[in-house]
Amino acid sequence: MQSVGSISVSLSAIQKEFDATLAAVQWIGLMGSIMLCSLSLCFGRAGDLIGRRTIFKTGLTLYTAGAGLAAFSGTFLQLLASRCVMALGLAMAAPMAAAIIASAHGHEHRGRALGLLAASIALGRTTGPTNRRGHSSALGLESSVSCQLYFWGSHLCDYVFNR
Repeated sequence: MQSVGSISVSLSAIQKEFDATLAAVQWIGLMGSIMLCSLSLCFGRAGDLIGRRTIFKTGLTLYTAGAGLAAFSGTFLQLLASRCVMALGLAMAAPMAAAIIASAHGHEHRGRALGLLAASIALGRTTGPTNRRGHSSALGLESSVSCQLYFWGSHLCDYVFNR
């Protein structure tokens, strides 16, 4: 979910790089939000029918491919299409992450597990847009946040890929 909100930090740089209007550049973030909101329920149901791990793996693959394509975009339209692929992957992976964690933990630990997932997402959204000279490194939070996110990422990947 990091990519939906944090893109606004770099809109002016994208606008200058591709010589695009502000209205056109804003579609990069809007399109991601629209796709996430409109498709999450559909992919949640698809995960129930097809399998959560299958949808989650496909979503991660699409998100990663879209991010790679976005990094090498030569035109604004290529960047917009790449972000569309990323948003599609995010709409697939985001609802599955919570569903996989909820199904992996028993009733007594489910609330804590989902709370830690939400906390790690919030930490990523808070510290993600900052750079090496930003507040996160000044406070020494980079290593603790990285460990927190690594723990949840490795736990989720272990469940998805090894079961």
